[in-house]
Amino acid sequence: MVPRISVWQRLFTAALIASLPVQVWAEPAAVARLGGPRVQAEAAADAATEVKVVLNQPAFLSGWVEYYPASCTLDSSGTWTIDKAPADGSTSTAILEDTLGNGDCPGVEFPFNALYYTWTKTAANGAKDRVEATWSTPDGGSETQSFILVLEGLVITDPSTGDAFTLDESNYTQTDPVSYTAQAGDTSTAITWSAVLKYATSGHRGNFSSTLSFSTQPEATQTETYTSMGGQITATATQGPLTDTVTATVSGASIPASSYTSVLGSLYASGATPTLLEQIATYESSYAQFTARALYKVSALWPTESYDGGSHIGLMQVATTGGIGLAFDYNQNAQSGATLFMGNLGIATKRLNSLYKANKGLTAPTGVMIEDEALSYYNVGTGPRYWIVTKGTSGVPQWTENTAGDPQGTAYADCVRTQVVGSRSGC
Repeated sequence: MVPRISVWQRLFTAALIASLPVQVWAEPAAVARLGGPRVQAEAAADAATEVKVVLNQPAFLSGWVEYYPASCTLDSSGTWTIDKAPADGSTSTAILEDTLGNGDCPGVEFPFNALYYTWTKTAANGAKDRVEATWSTPDGGSETQSFILVLEGLVITDPSTGDAFTLDESNYTQTDPVSYTAQAGDTSTAITWSAVLKYATSGHRGNFSSTLSFSTQPEATQTETYTSMGGQITATATQGPLTDTVTATVSGASIPASSYTSVLGSLYASGATPTLLEQIATYESSYAQFTARALYKVSALWPTESYDGGSHIGLMQVATTGGIGLAFDYNQNAQSGATLFMGNLGIATKRLNSLYKANKGLTAPTGVMIEDEALSYYNVGTGPRYWIVTKGTSGVPQWTENTAGDPQGTAYADCVRTQVVGSRSGC
């Protein structure tokens, strides 16, 4: 006989089941600030961020979004709460579509909730106001920030100090367009610009400077693209007696090894050892035009430098004095290294053929032997020699590796020969 269950028992059982915890996996969310790690301006001593503003013109303060890193989907744009209202202006918010500045979800745009401030009361330049605000999401994510607003007659709004641009376009040799925009209290007078790009290695070698000069109307934007160059940008806007200056950087990008292999292979496809330029690059730079380190107080991908602070640079470690392109354009760097090596091949061919003709019974030099001679030149110049002619046990001349007379050059050539392309090993 099946036991009967009362209505009360059924209701109790259903309530008990409903109250049991359900094991459901939830993807953890993360938050990101618009623009990633940069801030609008230098933080003041009390940890508030100082932002220059122009009368009656909105100034961006901050923007945040909460998202799921694994699926690259939105969790929440969040909301702003004003904890300390400004005395001389007002705040507003807007949703801005942009990519994450922290490197997550490349190419995916998210709706950031952005906070703005507008100074509305007449005051002298240099006057200050303050805003404190908290951005929060329904699931408890929050960020509290304080801002000191400084009234100015001219303010560069793009780029911002700390902006970092990378050569990640046009086969890793070009930036996206860099915008130059300024706000001004005088909206009828043109603004003149000077954008100076400077670069030098950590050892102050290869000094380079390039200046862009142009003019814009207030709030109008001029875009410039940087190609095969990088370093620190110092942008100065001037309107009458007023000026404002910001600094930003242009650095390298993470370049796939296949790009190096493609260009180096094409430059030496008919050589006795077709992969030899790739092996040189592997030994010289660990197959990298750029390496992660700090320059201009910015941690980024900067040109790979030789141990002495950068007398040689980049993928093929060519002389830095060859120009800015060798530091920031791997195609130019590869071509320069190939040109040097091909010149060495010509010198090596002439020398070994001369020895061959002068020593009866000596075997003709092979393409690989000529490459070895050229490799020793790549390392130490054309003074020492990889090959010399000695007499064998029967008095017949023979080729002998010149390890005693050229220990550095021969060791270099032999070590390059052992390199597995893209994976540097010591010798």
